[in-house]
Amino acid sequence: MSQSVDQLGIDFTGFFAERGYRIDPPVPLLSDDPSLLFTNASVTPYKQRMLEARAIAPSAVVQPCLRSNCSADRLSHFTMFGLIADYSFLTQLTADLQDFLTAQIRRPGRFVYRPCAGDDDLIEAWRATGRMLPDTIQPVPPRLNLTRWRYGMGESLLGKGGGIAVVAGDGGDGPDAHEWILGTLIAIASAAGRLYVEVAIGGECLAAAKASADLFALPPISDMVTLLMEAGLGRNAARHQADAAMAVAALVVEGCTPGPRGSHYLMRKYIHRIDPDSAARLGDALLLPQGVLRAIRAEHVRRAQSAGSRRGATAAPGRSGQEQS
Repeated sequence: MSQSVDQLGIDFTGFFAERGYRIDPPVPLLSDDPSLLFTNASVTPYKQRMLEARAIAPSAVVQPCLRSNCSADRLSHFTMFGLIADYSFLTQLTADLQDFLTAQIRRPGRFVYRPCAGDDDLIEAWRATGRMLPDTIQPVPPRLNLTRWRYGMGESLLGKGGGIAVVAGDGGDGPDAHEWILGTLIAIASAAGRLYVEVAIGGECLAAAKASADLFALPPISDMVTLLMEAGLGRNAARHQADAAMAVAALVVEGCTPGPRGSHYLMRKYIHRIDPDSAARLGDALLLPQGVLRAIRAEHVRRAQSAGSRRGATAAPGRSGQEQS
């Protein structure tokens, strides 16, 4: 049975609190940052401090996130376990991260870190702890590394680093090997020149790796997918609609409503991914709260009425012309 993300979050904060990290509260999913519609990463709560080049002692946060551009095998609404500190804590933070991961995933396999070729400081920090074998560092060309990013209006924060994965099975590239992407270890430079180190581990990714499963095999989304497939939807369609339902549920909790602009518009788009019959089935099975179900139904009614009004407006000139003729 998979360990819940909530329990993993408790384990995460407990582990790092014992090591002297400050445990910070998460920020709302609806971001007040003008460069964001949603809180989309565990670094978001610390963005303003980095922009102001303020010192950050080793800190940890369990941060709910939402991304509207996720691929088909990723969740739109998810949880990130974040660590951040001034760059001088790079080696300590890396060692503590490795200890946490090895304590959580005990079965045979290995952890792999894939920074950019030339990120010598991060490569050395991963190696210097002595906790990982040398072949767990696999540098990649910068053009293939998606963790080189610019963050914030004016691109005032620059990140470099790489992804962390766990490879199970035979620990290599054999037919029994399987890989789970867990998160990233990166260094961040502010426009003022201050450096930070940040870790982001996906809560659902860690739970999936521990259970040797994929993200859609974790409850509660797995229950939604199973129900929709039993109702006749294909696997991909069931996952697509269940993912949208989870995103809508999170936005309803945040007090968001569907509308024509910004986060409200994206909520509307999520609702449009969900077939009304699918929403009803999820509600009947108590997999969607009634408040969420009402929001979905209301948006589908509004959409149908709007479509009807447009059809009427289009047909009216034709009818008028016939009457005149």
